[in-house]
Amino acid sequence: MKKKKVALTLAVALALIGLVSAGGLRVQPGGLLIQNVPPGLDYDIYTNTGIQLEIFNNDDREHTYTITSKKPSEVGLGVGSEYAEIPDTAWFYYSKNEVTIPANSSGSLRMFVSIPNDERYIGKKWEVIIAVEGKATGGETFSLAAFPKIQIETQKLDNSLKFSVNDRAGKPLGNVVISLNGELYRTDANGLAEIRDFAIGTYLIKVSKDGYSDASMEIVIRNTENTYEIEIDKKPEKPSNLWLYLVIGAVIVVVLVAVWLFRRKKG
Repeated sequence: MKKKKVALTLAVALALIGLVSAGGLRVQPGGLLIQNVPPGLDYDIYTNTGIQLEIFNNDDREHTYTITSKKPSEVGLGVGSEYAEIPDTAWFYYSKNEVTIPANSSGSLRMFVSIPNDERYIGKKWEVIIAVEGKATGGETFSLAAFPKIQIETQKLDNSLKFSVNDRAGKPLGNVVISLNGELYRTDANGLAEIRDFAIGTYLIKVSKDGYSDASMEIVIRNTENTYEIEIDKKPEKPSNLWLYLVIGAVIVVVLVAVWLFRRKKG
C-alpha cells in the first residue's frame, strides 16, 4: 500500500488590541484573540504570527517583572460574553517567567498555547490573563502591574479527511470499504471518500474490497483538511482447477478401460 499525506497549514487569526499601561510600565499586546487553536498541539504564537509579549520599563530605574497566567477572577476581572475562564492557566505559558529590564528600555518573551488532546476542549472559548507584575525593591512600598486579557478559541469539529483509493495501475476503485474509529465508509465510483468532523489525533484505518488485499495505515489528523492517496493490490488469481479435473477424469477413464479389457480378455 502506498500513501501520500498532504497537510494544509492551520489558519490562526490574532487580533491585536493596543497597549496596557500602569505608570512607567507598559505591556504590548494589550489584548489578544487567538482563533482555531488545535488541542493536542503546542502552538508558538511568535513563530506563527510574529507577535510576542513586549514589556516596556519607562522608569529611570531598572525593574524586574514576573510573568504568570491567571484566571480573570483572580485579578478581579470578568469574562466576555460567550467566554469562560480557561480551565488550567498552565495551558498558556511563556519562554521566561521573570525578566529584568534596564531603565527606559524594553524586553520581550514568547507566548505559547498547549491544550490537551481531548474532545471536550473542541469548540471552546476561554479567557486568560497575562499578569505582568513588578517586584518591589528596597525602599518601594508598592510595585506596578499590568493585566492584558487573552481570548482563546479552540478548533471546531469542521475538519475533513479525503481519501483517494486506486489500484497499482492508478485506476480509481469504487465501493472500497474504509473503516475508521468503528465506522464504515465507502468510496464512490471515482474512488473518492470524504469524512468530516473528526477530532485532531492519531487513528488507524483499514481498507478492504472484494478481490483485493486488505490494507491498513495510521493517520494523524492535524489540520482542517487532510488528504490521503491509497493504493491496494489485487489478490493473486487462484490456479484453475480445470486441469486437475481433466487429469482425474483421464485417470478414471484409463482405469475403467483397463478393467474392461482385463475382464474381456479373461472371459
